Formats: sequence, structure tokens, C-alpha cells
Amino acid sequence: MGSKRSSCDREGEDIPVSQAKKRVGRFLYEMGTDFSAATPTSPCEKINAIHSCHQVEYEFLSHQEMLDHVHEIIDTCATTGCSIVVDGWKDEKGRNLMNFLVDCPRGPICFRLCDISTLSDDVDALVLLFEQVIAEVRVENVVQIISHSVSECMAAVGNSLMGKYPTLFWTVCASHCIEMILEKIGMMGTTREILDKAKTITRFIHSHAMVLNLMRNHTLVHDLVKPSKSKPAIPFLTLQNIVSEKWWLEKMLISSEWKTSCWASRRDGKGVADIVVDPSFWNGAETVLKPTVLLVGVLCSIIRGDKGQMCYIYETMDAVKEDIAVEFENNESQYMRFCSSSGC
Repeated sequence: MGSKRSSCDREGEDIPVSQAKKRVGRFLYEMGTDFSAATPTSPCEKINAIHSCHQVEYEFLSHQEMLDHVHEIIDTCATTGCSIVVDGWKDEKGRNLMNFLVDCPRGPICFRLCDISTLSDDVDALVLLFEQVIAEVRVENVVQIISHSVSECMAAVGNSLMGKYPTLFWTVCASHCIEMILEKIGMMGTTREILDKAKTITRFIHSHAMVLNLMRNHTLVHDLVKPSKSKPAIPFLTLQNIVSEKWWLEKMLISSEWKTSCWASRRDGKGVADIVVDPSFWNGAETVLKPTVLLVGVLCSIIRGDKGQMCYIYETMDAVKEDIAVEFENNESQYMRFCSSSGC
């Protein structure tokens, strides 16, 4: 194989290295990759690979090729329409960054990244920034803007834009809304008490190797804490995990290994044992999980990118409300406290 040939493509035929580089560059660009990540860290690496960062950014995909690719996708939006998805965060330097992505059937592209540290609370300045992005994407192509924030400032920006552009909708990210609902439910008095007790159990077990090994020997899980890309979902997924292991946890606490361990006589160990054998904890956990498991299920579908689910998000949320009512046997006094407190 020649030096200017790369690995095989989908048909099993070789493709030129230059074409392979462009494909890699386009992939990195569409993913919104920071090209400076290719810069080596050690002095020796910098000497030996001084051009690595520039090779990724300029040799793999030239600036003009990036612009052509963006314009090509924007042109398709005239037929299909598109959404402008807005995300925001603070970086390690404390800067407020805002990322604009254009999402259409061709897929999302990272359109613009802005430092809004000096205008994060300036409605007029933010409106001007959004208008510039809308103009570049072309207002007739934009169906909706999906915001990451429900702050008063961003709400004012949305109202201003919808007033100026009657065909444009301003909405908030569905996953963010559900996360806020979960956070509000988690702050309710009885719910917070149950989640705190669940945290006491997991913190104690995972803080002591002997207890953790004992738990793993007696249960069907490796860890009680359930990971998730969504932080607000973790307490409820973990609680669900604990409830599913109820019988095994109770069995662990009556085992000879536990009774003869030093932790069985210590205050924190006794505290955890009291929680596990307390029926009110398990009853409370079941009540908390009735509405939240359904909400977490929708949230996980969104995070997975289930587009079939996303097309019917409002219908899905209505179905969730009905399912929550069924879980509580249509007893409004039971389920309305969750719905009214969370805005569900």
C-alpha cells in the first residue's frame, strides 16, 4: 500500500490520505472539537510535533472548507427548517460561554461560540447577539430557538425575539425542564428526607471497603449509586437501585459477617441498619419513585437522543401525568402535591 493511501472505505477500497484527513477534520468540526486540544503538553512533544494543532485545524480541513460545509447545511434548511440550540456554561477561567448549534435533518453543527461574560445580564446586548446568529442562519430557515436557561434575562430575550420575528418560537430545552422538575421534587420535605436517608446508606457502604465487599457478596449489584449523564436524576436512580435490593440489604444486616464486624456496633453502622429495617423508609421510597421513575424515563430517552420520543414530547409528558395519577390510584391528594410543587 502506498504512503499516500489510507485505510479502506466502506466499499473496501483505499482512499487518499488527503481525503481521509478532510473526513477526520469535518468530523471534528461537526463535533465542535477544540482544536487546541491537539497541542502537546510536554516540551519534547512540542518540539517534535510543533505543527500538530495547525495540522488538525488547517491541513485536515481548511477554513474555507469549513465555511463551505456550514453554508451547504444552511442551504438545506430552506427546505427542512432548523432549530438553533443554545447552551451555556462557565469555563475553568470563569468566563460565561454561549454555544449556538444549528440542528437540522443533516445533523447538528457547531455554529458559533461566544464569550458573553460582559453581557450575560444585558438583555439588549443578548438580543443583538441572537439577531446576528438568526440573520446568518436566515430567519426564514429558523423554526425555533431552544434555550438552555429559564432565567428572567433569557426569558426577556425570547419574548423580544418572538415579538420581532412572528414565525419564530422560543422554547426551553425539554431535558432541562424535566431536570428542574426533579430538582423541585427532590427539595420537597418528605422527598428530601427519603433521599437523605438513601444518601446515608450509600455513603456509609461506599466509604468502607469491608462493608462494600459485604454488600457485593449479598446483593445483585456492584454499586448502589446509579450513574447518569443527568445529575438531578442520580438520586432517584440510586433510590430505585436501593429499593430493588431491599431484600438483599436486609439479609446482609442479619448475616454473621455483619454482626461480628466492628461496624455493627458503631453509631454510623447502627444508623444505617435502623434505616434499612424501618418500614416507613421503604414506604416513603416507593411513594417518591412513583412519579419520578416515569420522569427519569422520559429524561433518559431525551439524553439517548430518541428522536421518536422527541417528536411527541408534549404528548409524552401528558401521558406521564396520566401514569402518575394511575400510580397513585387517581388519588389527587397523593399525586397533586408532586405535580403542583414541580409544575409538572
